[in-house]
Amino acid sequence: MRVTFEKCTQLLNDAKNIALFCHIRPDGDTLGAALGLKSAFKKVEKNVDIYCESDIPEKFKKFGFDGNFNTQLLKKPEEYDLLVAIDCGDLGRVGVFGYLFNDRKNTLTIDHHTGHDDFGKYTYVESCSSTCEIILDVINALKIELDSMTATYLFVGLSTDTGNFKHSSTNEKTFRAAEQLIAQKVDIAEINRKFYNENTFERLKLLGRSLSGMRRYYNGKLCIMYVTEKDFADCGATMECTEGFTDYAISVDTAQIGVCISQNNANSFKVSMRSKSVDVSEICRYFGGGGHRQASGCVICGFLEDIIDKIVRVIEDVKWTDL
Repeated sequence: MRVTFEKCTQLLNDAKNIALFCHIRPDGDTLGAALGLKSAFKKVEKNVDIYCESDIPEKFKKFGFDGNFNTQLLKKPEEYDLLVAIDCGDLGRVGVFGYLFNDRKNTLTIDHHTGHDDFGKYTYVESCSSTCEIILDVINALKIELDSMTATYLFVGLSTDTGNFKHSSTNEKTFRAAEQLIAQKVDIAEINRKFYNENTFERLKLLGRSLSGMRRYYNGKLCIMYVTEKDFADCGATMECTEGFTDYAISVDTAQIGVCISQNNANSFKVSMRSKSVDVSEICRYFGGGGHRQASGCVICGFLEDIIDKIVRVIEDVKWTDL
């Protein structure tokens, strides 16, 4: 059931014991939103536990995001007043905890993806820059005072989910949120250094290999990068190292769509898409994924060359006339 912002805020306000669920392969938005809400609710004496199936990426651990996440339930589900999925566009994104949202009445999802597939009892979706932006609105509505730690969590999510305020989802409301957070002495220079200006040696090796194999289609309007299991092994890199690779594909001057394909295992590939004008969320939904108009993703099973061919054909058939 879709609910208003007021109803969403009421549900959170009425709950004393809350479980927050981040999505699998977590990013800064799901982590920052969960940690920001937990930090704020601590001030009003609410008990909040955070769960995530996946490991927390190293760059977030280095920034103090670690130590707050659980991979197994600490309590029985019925002991929580409210179970909340944070930044999860569909039930599958909740991972192993997804079953908790099937039939329970005390469930809420909070998300900013326009292609959200409703699950759980209550759903609040707002098309905006990030889920962190929504959580800041909740904190403001409940008149909870911000502090530097809460603001830092939310700013990291706001910044990383907008590509450091470069994506089209960034608007004046986003900058007003950033202004409010920065006023709490958020260390922007440190955030920029950790998340945008630092690379591991392994990541740079992997990036070089992926860039050298980039392919162009449709007179350079479509640029595709890829990373195989062998590339990961040869460079001593992990999937986490591919974060942001798609930005290089879309940065090609002729590109309208940039794609990065990264091999998860023998026959599974993670696909990330960025665009300058085309609605790539429709393309990704064709493959069972989704996201934003200009930043989306999916997982496709098969062989690499077959997957590249499928993507090229689908883009031609479904969206190429928009370019």
